[in-house]
Amino acid sequence: MDAPDDESPDEPLPETANALTAPAQAIAPPPPDGAARATQQALAATFRAVLVSAAVLSVLAALAFDLRIGGAVLAGGVLATVNLVLFARLVRAFIGAGGVSASWGVLGALKLVGLFAVVYILVARGGISPLGLAIGYASLPIGIAFATLQKPAPTS
Repeated sequence: MDAPDDESPDEPLPETANALTAPAQAIAPPPPDGAARATQQALAATFRAVLVSAAVLSVLAALAFDLRIGGAVLAGGVLATVNLVLFARLVRAFIGAGGVSASWGVLGALKLVGLFAVVYILVARGGISPLGLAIGYASLPIGIAFATLQKPAPTS
């Protein structure tokens, strides 16, 4: 938008314009640039690939064994996906902080302890098959591999 000829483009906006746009800027994050958008799309594709591989593995396990094993595989796949989402957020926050804070290491350790606690609760108290849970958790590397294979080749 060009400024009219009678106004100088170097003049500051009136205070009312700043007061009206400030709440919107506080609520909505700034639009991501091209690299950030590509990273978000790649992460979303990876999350979907992990979930799809968990669903496929759980259906195969239910057909090959029984519904109890299929449910355990699905639980492992969901656990793997949630772990990946939390890990991605932790890394994004670490990089955003410049990678200098030791507290991110503590948060990563807490995430790992939380993962072990959930696995313990599912296996010991929930009666989930450890083998099914492990097979479901294998959807994490499988989904990451498929998401990587679907990524378009970089152009030079």
